Amino acid sequence: MKNGSGDWNQRVEMGEQEVAGHTDIWLHPKEHYKEWSTAEEPYCFLRGCLELADIASLAVKVTTAEHPEMLEMPDAQGKRWVDGMLTHFEQIELSEDEEEGRAVFISHLPIEMDQSNSAYQHIGGLMNDKKMMAWSNLTGDGYNDLYRMIGERLDNPELSSADPDGRQTRKIVKEVAKKWGYGASTYTLQDTLWELRNDNPDSQPYLSSLSFHDVQRLAEDIEDLLETECKSAHDLMNRVQEAVDKVRSNGNQEFVGWRTPMGFESYCREHRYDKNFQRKVWGGEKVGDIDVKIFKPKGISWQDMKDSAPPNLVHSLDATLIHGTLVFGRFWGEKEDGKVYVVCTEVKDEESAVQKGKDMIGYPVITVHDAFACHARVCDDLNQKLRDNIEAMYRDLEPLSGFLAQTEGGEFDPIQRGDDWIKTNKQAFG
Repeated sequence: MKNGSGDWNQRVEMGEQEVAGHTDIWLHPKEHYKEWSTAEEPYCFLRGCLELADIASLAVKVTTAEHPEMLEMPDAQGKRWVDGMLTHFEQIELSEDEEEGRAVFISHLPIEMDQSNSAYQHIGGLMNDKKMMAWSNLTGDGYNDLYRMIGERLDNPELSSADPDGRQTRKIVKEVAKKWGYGASTYTLQDTLWELRNDNPDSQPYLSSLSFHDVQRLAEDIEDLLETECKSAHDLMNRVQEAVDKVRSNGNQEFVGWRTPMGFESYCREHRYDKNFQRKVWGGEKVGDIDVKIFKPKGISWQDMKDSAPPNLVHSLDATLIHGTLVFGRFWGEKEDGKVYVVCTEVKDEESAVQKGKDMIGYPVITVHDAFACHARVCDDLNQKLRDNIEAMYRDLEPLSGFLAQTEGGEFDPIQRGDDWIKTNKQAFG
């Protein structure tokens, strides 16, 4: 289930309530073809139904062993379901739990954990903005829906009346906020809403009723609200752009470069283009070439570099979290002589060797940008490691100070942070 659809505990409870229906889909996929084939990701959904059928069949096997009368239930539909689950149980893979001395279910389905509002989490950490860290679920307790919270503050009675449950409003705000957080221009935000209007007329009836001018004005209203409520995002963009100007004025290089806290080199270099340039390309066909329009570079564009450097910095921190987690499992930073070092558990004795084993990741992990996936049995472990590591990034490593020292020059000048915010939220990765 996609992040942003509610509190983690509520989503688990909702899933438990729907187990019977989902298992029936797997037991009788032809009868339920319409239900699973129209899902957003039909075969992923069907695979999830298989996983639920596996684990539910184990529960049915245990329950019927304790209550054999269930096998003779008068309800034909219920008996059919129980019989189907018992038949399915014979096909599933179980493993012996050495500690408990019992058979346990083996899950093979990757469970996705998206970073909640990742750009705003990183921006909040970079700028030490406690409000943004809480709104983006990096810190605090409970679940905050950033896009819905912004939408509720939007002064648009017409939209509120047309969208009482706030679903359309949330989607509208989300599309604007995602790009605004990375420094998109007003024109880009307006164009984004216009595309949403045209591509999703059924799910966006209010937006579909607006003229182009009205859509432009709505995008501007949301942008103005973001400027007020998420000011530190704009402050970060301005601060990074100042660093780009400094690199340009130094005249030593035609790019902006920095090392991430994990030592990976990042480069930002943009060009102006001759958009009328074309080149003939052989397309593999026996007859004729293909005329492909290729933009030919014709010089450095510092303005484009100023626009792209802030989001590139944030993306490099997504990569930092991935690199550090996969390599070290759990890491943190230590300051010495004005420098910051990335450290992890060092094996010195038997006790530290045991801790090292706990810190490392000894199971498969899928990473795609700011999303992670692992098997269900290790979800809690990976979630905790990610939370510990993103906390360490901003408590110890000070990536913004490091970026500025590498681009503008000067001494590494870490933010003086208190410890009051250092409590990562369970919803940070959900």
